[in-house]
Amino acid sequence: MKAHEIIDAYVLDVMRNVPKHQRNDIGLELRGHLIEVLESGPAPADATTALALVRSYGSPQEAAARYREPGALIVPEHQTRSFTLLAIGGVLLQWALSLPAVMGDQSLGQWWFGAGLGALWWPGFMVMAALALAWLRHKGLYQATWRPRSGDVDTINRRLFQFELTAFAAGAAIIASLPFLIPALPQPQAGFFALDPDFLVIKAPSAMLLWLGQFVLIYAVYAAGRWTAATRRAALAFDCLWLALLAWWIGLGAVFVDPAINAFVQSILTFVALTVVLSLAFRLYRSRIRITDPRP
Repeated sequence: MKAHEIIDAYVLDVMRNVPKHQRNDIGLELRGHLIEVLESGPAPADATTALALVRSYGSPQEAAARYREPGALIVPEHQTRSFTLLAIGGVLLQWALSLPAVMGDQSLGQWWFGAGLGALWWPGFMVMAALALAWLRHKGLYQATWRPRSGDVDTINRRLFQFELTAFAAGAAIIASLPFLIPALPQPQAGFFALDPDFLVIKAPSAMLLWLGQFVLIYAVYAAGRWTAATRRAALAFDCLWLALLAWWIGLGAVFVDPAINAFVQSILTFVALTVVLSLAFRLYRSRIRITDPRP
């Protein structure tokens, strides 16, 4: 092929990827520009130089994209990272909750073609929701409105902390009374919910100690009305201790004697552990976002 034929072939491929009403104008403009560059360059205007020239402009699809107006964004650039993490995290969470069944009477293949692939509904749902939101933005029916928030992230919400203190006390009371409540249940419920003896003697007391320590920490923050550097470090330490404890409960030994009940509880504990991980990551992320005065 001759040099001008190569340019014409490239321009025609570009024209196939632009709106119909713009094709001729874009084709004439691009062809004229390429011929001008080819003939004004230091290299001879032959087929080899023409081929190198059009390839330097990228594929016809890439060149056509420069002439098209940007389309509606499904996921805005600043939300891409959080969208990806949420999509992957949702799938991993479902896998974590359903995988304990594989340890029972279900094979890995049965899990994969059931709950394994079934967990992919979550990214699909997120994409459809993003498409709907993009359509609303395009039609002008939705526009995010910024509202100012206090820059003081250390001041606490006292009502929230009152609820948290009440929930901690109620949860500790329920957990502490389980060894007495379960045997009082009628059969066969008492047998179903019987706690593993090793769990009661070795593992459960550790939870009560952590519960007590975290209750004292929350009360101290509530009494002060704000977080301090020391109490934030203590909260992070408690999160790490809870993760270690949950990993111990999940990975070593059983909580309940009945295998089916124990598998269900292990799934719940896995979900709680993932929640603690997310809470820990969120606290670490928020602690980085501060205005720091460089002056001493």
